[in-house]
Amino acid sequence: MLALSGCASKSLHDGADGDEASHPPQLLPECAGLDTTPCDTREAACQHRLLDLAACMYGVDKKPDVPIVVVSEDELISELQGSTMDSPTTDPRTVHFEQALAELGLVPDGAFTQGGGSIEDLVNRIDGIYQDAEVGIRLVDRGMPRSDAESDALLLHELIHAIQDAEYDLPTWEGGVSPDYDAILARRTVSEGEATLYQYRLQAAMTGHDVTQVDWDELFKEVRDGFEDIALKDEAPYLVAPNSFPYGHGTLAAFRAWNSDGPLYHRAQFRSPPGRSLDVMNESYDKPAVTGAAPRVIEPPLPAPYISVDHGVMGAFLLELFAHRAGASSDDARTLALAWRADMMWICRNGDDTGYLWELAFDTPEAVNDFQSLLTLSDRITVEAQGERLFLAGSGTPPDFMLETGRKFLGAAQ
Repeated sequence: MLALSGCASKSLHDGADGDEASHPPQLLPECAGLDTTPCDTREAACQHRLLDLAACMYGVDKKPDVPIVVVSEDELISELQGSTMDSPTTDPRTVHFEQALAELGLVPDGAFTQGGGSIEDLVNRIDGIYQDAEVGIRLVDRGMPRSDAESDALLLHELIHAIQDAEYDLPTWEGGVSPDYDAILARRTVSEGEATLYQYRLQAAMTGHDVTQVDWDELFKEVRDGFEDIALKDEAPYLVAPNSFPYGHGTLAAFRAWNSDGPLYHRAQFRSPPGRSLDVMNESYDKPAVTGAAPRVIEPPLPAPYISVDHGVMGAFLLELFAHRAGASSDDARTLALAWRADMMWICRNGDDTGYLWELAFDTPEAVNDFQSLLTLSDRITVEAQGERLFLAGSGTPPDFMLETGRKFLGAAQ
């Protein structure tokens, strides 16, 4: 349940300012001789040309044989049906998982049990999606020609995913990480950041800009801040983070690696991906890397009749979104996130009753004090703190064994 899903947003910050009609297109220096004029993505010739550009920009000689199928919105919705989020459910695990996250303000009521229109919302926001090597890419046809730079760049984004899959076997690579929410969020900054980097680079060239003159680092900071602002304003932090963090923070990280290591930078990125959102955020905000062992969390026992629902690391970025939803300013929420050092959330159930325990460790006692003074939490949530640690427990009256475990966690810092 703590796994992620998500795809590139249809609405992206423009990579360059200018008038396509008044400026002749510039060739990409790394792909001199390849045509960068906009074309209609629904046409096979255009798709082949963009695949040539994607392979050149990514620095690979062999192009994958990726199927590209143009479908209507209804056809894509039908094809994606079957997701665990697209229809109502009474599965007890999902019900209690939702109840815990809703009480914390991480999702609205009904986000999982009522479906929330997730498939329709996804299809409405995207122009295309890469699924896997066999299914390939689905392009959404809304009845209008798609021969502009933005549409071409979005297809290139999905073609980069196809190339990544051919080079690194994305399902296996993505599966080689802890199933924790935070670890998957951090790892996806590699695949999504790289694809978005090339998306903006092509869009700039297609809109007539000399890509060697663009201040990319500054631009991608603006892209990061734009995605972050969208996430901070969303009422479902748990659901929006996968559709903001990998793109905003990942693109800046990809550019810096590309600028430092050259066109084949992606080999090192895939070989040594970040393990935590904190690592990505520290690099993104030019903060020192955090080294050393993380504070140890303490797992609660599950006495009968309690049954485990889920557990996992939520991480620094989700903490930032949580803190903002709970009343902290965006700056204060980010400061708290950068002070994050470890966490673990456990969710259990006993019949119709839900219980959860979220243990959190920060770098200083001052950060814990800030957490308590800045955030306004539900009366149903129990909060206790000591030193650099605190825990949140609920729902309603938390089970005694969870409170006892939380207090052991606080005492373990001594």
